[in-house]
Amino acid sequence: LALSQDGAQLYSASWDRTFKVWQTKDFRCMESMAGAHDDAINAIALSKDGHVYTGSADRTIKVWKKKDGERKHTLVTTLEKHRSAVNALALTTDGNVLYSGACD
Repeated sequence: LALSQDGAQLYSASWDRTFKVWQTKDFRCMESMAGAHDDAINAIALSKDGHVYTGSADRTIKVWKKKDGERKHTLVTTLEKHRSAVNALALTTDGNVLYSGACD
């Protein structure tokens, strides 16, 4: 799980290969990204500038961003350096470095 800077949205990652955005005031699902990865999504992190990072058992980290005026996040890029499932993600406080944890 990851909470937006203003606390208004909660992001969840799931074994069903989706990540979802929930409105915290009533826990209504605002967005569901089905098929975001080819395997379970194990980790999620948010940057201050609105990028969403998802780490998966498919050994990739995907970067997502919601464009101005759009309702859904779109894929920005896919990072493919791990040789095993990505299990953890963390951003530095300034958002300039993304750390990832895997079994490799």
